[in-house]
Amino acid sequence: MLGETTGDSSRYAEPETAVSRAATALSGVIRTTLGPNGMDKMVIGEKGTVIITNDGSSIINWMDIDHPVGRLLKDVAVAQDDSVGDGATTAVVLAGALLSEAAALRADGLHPTTIVDGYVQAFKTAVDQLEHHELEIDTQYDDRLNDLARTAITGRWDADATERFAHLTLDALRAVDFDTSKLTLKSYAGGELRESMSVDGLVVDLQSSSTSVEVAGHAQFGDIDNPLIAMVDGKIGISEPDQIRSVQFENT
Repeated sequence: MLGETTGDSSRYAEPETAVSRAATALSGVIRTTLGPNGMDKMVIGEKGTVIITNDGSSIINWMDIDHPVGRLLKDVAVAQDDSVGDGATTAVVLAGALLSEAAALRADGLHPTTIVDGYVQAFKTAVDQLEHHELEIDTQYDDRLNDLARTAITGRWDADATERFAHLTLDALRAVDFDTSKLTLKSYAGGELRESMSVDGLVVDLQSSSTSVEVAGHAQFGDIDNPLIAMVDGKIGISEPDQIRSVQFENT
């Protein structure tokens, strides 16, 4: 997808035209996933694996992109996802539009330096406007935070699940005073969305944390910096984990 030619005649076209076509091709693939009425895409991998999603970052990561402009836009999506965790689709669509518009300006005779200077000035103006319109939000009491959380996940699930996950997210963040380094996300296959919960405490994975020598010997543990270690003189195994709701440690 998005090979070097990006069509039958791009190889012989002007560079600006090739850039515009490549940018339009990639951004056009994920543009329709944007917004509350965004559509899902079916992506089929090389080995026949099928995913259905409207997450722009996932779609781009699954695409085989050869064209240098396409790879540039993919890097934009990866950088956006790594730094913010959301907005990859918007970033790619915006970058694609800027590249296409730059190609049109070049066709009108503008020098590349002039175009770049214009984009830099537009960037500064946009940042100034954002700072001018910014609002201070009380992280503990402002209901607009729930609106922000709901907006970030709208389109991934139905309305009930969206509302539930928005509340779960906000409750978890407030519990740790918005210090995300104190949050741990755990996912387990086979469950339903409504079974998700926010736990104000420590979640122990009985598989990777088991005292069984056999399990521990095959577990793959990574490096842990500055760990907190509990020395327990006694058995901590749980015979019926489904019956356990909470465990309290004293004199630790």
